Amino acid sequence: MKKQLFTLFTIVGLMFSLSSCLNESEELRIEPETNETALLSPDDDLTAEETEIKRLGIKPFEEGEDPIIRKLPSDGKAEKRSYLTCKRSIPFYEFEKAWVECGDYKISHTQYGVKKFENHNFYSYWGLHTELYGRDQVYYFTLHEESIVEFKLSNAHANLAMLLFDGDFHYDHHYDKVIETYKKLLAYSTSNSHEKEYLGPLQLKPGTYLLVIDSRYGHDSNYRLDICCTPVYDGCYNYGVQLRHDDFESYHLGGLCDQSPYWERWNEHNPYNDARVYQMNNKYGKVMKICRDPYKNSHYQDDVIYNLGESQYGIYELCFDMGVYKHRSGYFDIQKCLSQYNQHNEIGAKVYFKSDGRAYVLVNGQKHWFRYNNGYWFKVKLKFDFLSKTIKLFIDGHLVCDWRTTYTYNGKYGSNKIEGVSFRPAYTNSCYVIDNICYSVVALI
Repeated sequence: MKKQLFTLFTIVGLMFSLSSCLNESEELRIEPETNETALLSPDDDLTAEETEIKRLGIKPFEEGEDPIIRKLPSDGKAEKRSYLTCKRSIPFYEFEKAWVECGDYKISHTQYGVKKFENHNFYSYWGLHTELYGRDQVYYFTLHEESIVEFKLSNAHANLAMLLFDGDFHYDHHYDKVIETYKKLLAYSTSNSHEKEYLGPLQLKPGTYLLVIDSRYGHDSNYRLDICCTPVYDGCYNYGVQLRHDDFESYHLGGLCDQSPYWERWNEHNPYNDARVYQMNNKYGKVMKICRDPYKNSHYQDDVIYNLGESQYGIYELCFDMGVYKHRSGYFDIQKCLSQYNQHNEIGAKVYFKSDGRAYVLVNGQKHWFRYNNGYWFKVKLKFDFLSKTIKLFIDGHLVCDWRTTYTYNGKYGSNKIEGVSFRPAYTNSCYVIDNICYSVVALI
């Protein structure tokens, strides 16, 4: 298996009690980049965020509304924001023991922190309206070379959010304080999922960054944080920057999803939805196999998603080898927006491979036919170009169909992003294998 390269990337996770960054009891310094040095001035009895919401006429969040982060209308000052600097007392051993390397993972819980960012001023200062007034955790890390970086939260049972800041931090040994500086909000996650959350892929230059994991009030959750870093110019097929690559050789035979952070069952609580790692002959090695079981109903069939994170800016390519058994059929579809328990997913194009060598793409309610080699391996490439707003499907290097990024399988007006690809046995005679799946970013904006 081609090894994924990881850059030198250092993270500090603060697993200790945190006090409010903008609480009056804390030290707050605003370091101006321009003449805009002050936070929004609140009314006598209103917080800054409430004042701004009142001025803009924004309705409060309704119960159960997602996303939990909403961007306020621009006030024209986004590029004039000042730095925020916070100082907090913390023993050095607590600061030191939480260092981990990129490619490692961190298991934690928001209940171990306190409401560091509960003050409305913090989020409204960055132009956000949120419900993130619960407990939180902060991670600091330093990136030493330009890389594509992805953050993934899993094993959660509440809707968490991630916010990434360009910033700085250092430890003052004389006063036993960690000093953190927030310079610019770079990105934040907006998934509805109560199980998994992705931020990225992001192309980051060398520097120091702060990652905030925050929750709603009263909605603490455990989680696992995985951070993947890939140096620029290290792409699968020597093209683009590889974000993930899977040839299944490192897995044991049997269920797939519990062995990988990127594969997930359609129903996480249904073990029958899992695909299988299958051993072919010595030439092909291990593959993922999807086959219809004629003795089970549709709820107990193989049904898995290859999670691509949230891709909506730049150009990406998903490539994989596919083999449909002779006189059998195959299928995959594009998942534009994932939802909690995959109950309300937005589905893009559906691609059907029939048993007679014919195939078609179902998109915008129309079928676009092409041919493929039934009973043989063939190469599939999906090119997601958000710059020109087009998606292209190639089979063995030949373009067979292209369509707008906003199209769904049955209409024109969907979201302009991609979050995964789903594989399942769509026909009663479905049986096929997948190998060497690779996801790369060709360009980011």
